[in-house]
Amino acid sequence: MAAANDPPTLVAVRLLVPTRLHLRWATCTLAGLLVATTAVATACATPSAIDWRVEFADGRAPADVSLVRGEVRSGGCEGEVRFATEVRRGEGEGLSPGALPPGRYGFRAEATTADCQVIAEGCVEVTLPADAPVVVTLEAIPARAACPASSCTDGVCANADMGADASAPDAGERDAAVDAATADAGERDAAVDMGPVACGEALLASGATYQYVLNVMRVAGPEGAETPFASAGFNLDGDDVVACNSHIVGETAEFLSVTDPTERGIDNALGGDLGNLSNISLQSSVDNGSRVLLLTVRGVDSFESDDCIEVVLSNGYYAGSSLPLQDPDGRLAPDQEFFAVEDIICVTATISGGVARVRAPRLPIGLPFIGGSLAWPVTNAIAEFAVQPEVVSTGVITGVVNTREMVTSINSIPDLATYATVIEDTLTALADIDQNGSPESCEAGSLAFAMSGVRARIF
Repeated sequence: MAAANDPPTLVAVRLLVPTRLHLRWATCTLAGLLVATTAVATACATPSAIDWRVEFADGRAPADVSLVRGEVRSGGCEGEVRFATEVRRGEGEGLSPGALPPGRYGFRAEATTADCQVIAEGCVEVTLPADAPVVVTLEAIPARAACPASSCTDGVCANADMGADASAPDAGERDAAVDAATADAGERDAAVDMGPVACGEALLASGATYQYVLNVMRVAGPEGAETPFASAGFNLDGDDVVACNSHIVGETAEFLSVTDPTERGIDNALGGDLGNLSNISLQSSVDNGSRVLLLTVRGVDSFESDDCIEVVLSNGYYAGSSLPLQDPDGRLAPDQEFFAVEDIICVTATISGGVARVRAPRLPIGLPFIGGSLAWPVTNAIAEFAVQPEVVSTGVITGVVNTREMVTSINSIPDLATYATVIEDTLTALADIDQNGSPESCEAGSLAFAMSGVRARIF
């Protein structure tokens, strides 16, 4: 039984195959690359490491195995996917599952062929912290399709959830399988196509650490007086039209960029309606300090250009006994103290031209919703923000919300379950992202947030 004050557990992973190629996940930073089989402590967690090995039942990988997908599931093998990544035969690095809090987890893996057929799988349940290695044995199963053939590219399913293919050391053509962002969208497209950074603890330790509270946070919505409207966000699907769920081409969700009116195809289908529901309550909870997002940027050597920083985004609240101080605009004033209660992401990133660029396979953001609070499971998340010692500004967080996953979350909350059908119909009508290669039916909606912050002290 895990105790509440047990330290997080860092996980190192390797895949044993006939040629002794290794699959390893780094221990804390999602994009950091582990170069040893032991865990490396970073700012994200107290080091308490275990080894996670993935093996085939007969000791040899079938000749037609193209890649192995690994998953960490909350609560056990049937739980929600907390982290996933994929590594091809012949590639030696993968994304990190991060520092896992104490609790019960399912460690699952499956092997697929070049045509996206799953031919072996296995899962074990473990309560962390634990001392013994976690060994997942892949047993042969009757082949089943991981996705429709039209969505399969050389063993990778297009838009596979939570960072499929992000394990490649550089983001080449296969990066389109994650982001579907193959179209050239100019300079800002670099944030979509940016691959993981070979960013070690030594490089991070050489720089300074800066802490911020996001004092402005809102769901971005359409801007402008006439169509086409503009929106904060990115072009997530590589086009500038919507043609699914019976929409007329270009009818919804594709906006101009608020920063560059010549850039088309900005995806934020859910922003308008969700912002109308949530923004007043969301900003109010920030202003009074009861629910805030806290940002830590570590390893900064230069605010102009730095190819190795660490970004931690956490849920938190104001640490004082009374209401927090506010600036002349009624927003949280700088240099106040906050408690971090839960890390949402811990990733390595870069700074270029004074702008931090971040990618995360999963970034759950809690929003006020129908009198309560609901975590929106944003996947394939992209964030950009201008960063200086005192402030972060012109920030954007964007990603994809799968309709079925969102409805499942709503059904699990008794006070919201009665609204599930109405919400599902609304999300389906607004959906603009095709995740399964079926353009006539989009399975997910795009969502963007605008944010800025000021310097803070985080505990």
